[in-house]
Amino acid sequence: MSELYKVVPIFVPKPRAWGKFKLEKPATYFFLCDFVEMDKCLPDPEAFCSQVAELHRISKSATGMFGFPIRNCQGKFLQENEWDPSWTSFFTRLLVNFFKLDIAKNGAWPEYQRAFDKVVQHVIPKLLEPLQSNGRSLKPSLVHGDLWHGNAATNHETGNPVAFDAAAFYAHNEYELGTWRRKTVEFDNTYFGQYAAQIPPSEPVEQWDDRIRLYSLKFNLAHITGWPVVESVREEIYNDMLYLVGNRLSLGPSSSTNTANPSSPPLLRDLDQPFIYDIRIYNRPYRFEFFDTASPTHYTLLSPDFVIICFDISSRTSLVNAKEVWRKGVSTWFVGEREGRVPVMLLGLKRDERREDGVEKVVYPQE
Repeated sequence: MSELYKVVPIFVPKPRAWGKFKLEKPATYFFLCDFVEMDKCLPDPEAFCSQVAELHRISKSATGMFGFPIRNCQGKFLQENEWDPSWTSFFTRLLVNFFKLDIAKNGAWPEYQRAFDKVVQHVIPKLLEPLQSNGRSLKPSLVHGDLWHGNAATNHETGNPVAFDAAAFYAHNEYELGTWRRKTVEFDNTYFGQYAAQIPPSEPVEQWDDRIRLYSLKFNLAHITGWPVVESVREEIYNDMLYLVGNRLSLGPSSSTNTANPSSPPLLRDLDQPFIYDIRIYNRPYRFEFFDTASPTHYTLLSPDFVIICFDISSRTSLVNAKEVWRKGVSTWFVGEREGRVPVMLLGLKRDERREDGVEKVVYPQE
């Protein structure tokens, strides 16, 4: 908090004192700062993101590296935050540490662990190494490190946004946004948009959404490690890892056609969006242009004529997410884009993976 206060003093309460109690067991620590009377409502997106961006923009790492001068915590767990010139290496250590804590607390899950191994081996290098290669440099920015709506509010006296309870270190500035992507966090796409207006996405821009998804893994892991585990959050982590593994391994730079097997359908790459199909019905020509959520243009900025929400028939959680997250999101993101509401289709996939022994999770047609 002291480091944050040095950079953006109107954004955080002034630290006054901190230390350890003389009592040996249990080890107990204290932190005192100015009292700030706060309104419970969410901070204004423009003012809030302006302060976050200012923190990221003007802060400067004393070593020029990623990390922090001392070991600090997110929640009650120490972070692996020793200085490192490589953001790829730093983030890998940070993520692996919290994954180990998750396994120790919540138990082994072989498929989950295999997916994580692929994220570490393949996804992290493919997404993060380009930030510091091909002539690109990456500025270590001071981040709050745990900036969800529970750690932010509005100063009742001044009306300014205020943040507290930090887990700060010097990082890629976009790391801060990873927690905003969590489903339980109330910062919606307005906040993403306001932040992007202050600091545009890093190059390669087309990997922005995948990077934020990757960074969100750490915050979800911290949540299920420090709080009573919610299975839906662990499934969210697993599904995000599967998405990233599939996206980065199968949709990386390659030919858009499969030369090994000409009869196979073309390989669809994120960079090729929209996927365009020209068809004829009753001898009339029609053109379909498809975008998905991995589009180089962030999907909330599109103006669709029709939306297809897909879910996994073998996973009830997927159907719940389609209803509670994606359906509500469509109503918010695309309101007013066309006269009347944008038509929405619900599409069930993976029918072949439905199993009768998974009664609690599968979705049946009558539902």
